[in-house]
Amino acid sequence: MSVGLQQVRDELGTEDTTNYIFKRFSEKFNLSQGPTIRQTRDVGDDTIWGQFTWGEAEWDGSYGSLFILGSSTYGVLGQNTLGDELGELVIELVRNPNQMFIDKYDITFFTDSTNTTADDSVQGEINFTSGEIYQSEEIYKGGISMSKAKLNVTIDSGSFDLYMWTDDNTPEVVSNDVQHTFATGGTSIKYKIVENAASTGKITNINIQYL
Repeated sequence: MSVGLQQVRDELGTEDTTNYIFKRFSEKFNLSQGPTIRQTRDVGDDTIWGQFTWGEAEWDGSYGSLFILGSSTYGVLGQNTLGDELGELVIELVRNPNQMFIDKYDITFFTDSTNTTADDSVQGEINFTSGEIYQSEEIYKGGISMSKAKLNVTIDSGSFDLYMWTDDNTPEVVSNDVQHTFATGGTSIKYKIVENAASTGKITNINIQYL
C-alpha cells in the first residue's frame, strides 16, 4: 500500500513544543516645549552701505572693513570680507508656549552674566551665598505689551527677595507664586532673585506666566 508524501512528512520527528512568550515594555518621557528665540548679529561697528536707510548714501559712523560695492577702499574682492562673525548676538524675540516661561537651569542661555553673582555652574540648580544675585536676560520679548506676570520659584533652601520688571523700568518686588501687576507694562520681561538671609540657598526651577 502506498503512503502519501505529505503523511510521511507529518510523521517524521516529534511535535514542536516551543512556547513563545512576548513581553511589552513601556517607557515614559517627560517632554516640555521651550521658548522660540530669534537673534541677529549686531554689525553696528562695521561699515555697511545703507545701514539706516537702504539705497541712500548713509554710512555707519564707525570705521569698519566689510565689503562695499563700488568703494575704492572697501570694494576690493579677495581683500574685503562680505560679512563677519564679530558682532554681538542680540535677542530680537523670545516667545514661550502658552505665555509660560519655564527654566530648569539645565542651560545658561537666559543668565545675565554681567549682573549675576550666584553660581549657575551646576546643571539644574542655582546656588547662592550671602547677598548673591541671579538675574535673567529677557525671558519674554515681542511686539505685544504685557501688564501682569506670576513668578513661581522652587526653593530648595534659603530665603530670597524676588523681582520682575518690563523693558528698562525699575525692578519691582514680587511675591512667590502670586500674580503681579506691573506699574508700567512692556514688551519684554526680566526677573531677579536675591539671597536675603546672609546664608546659603539653592533654587532648582522657575516658571513665569505672563499676560
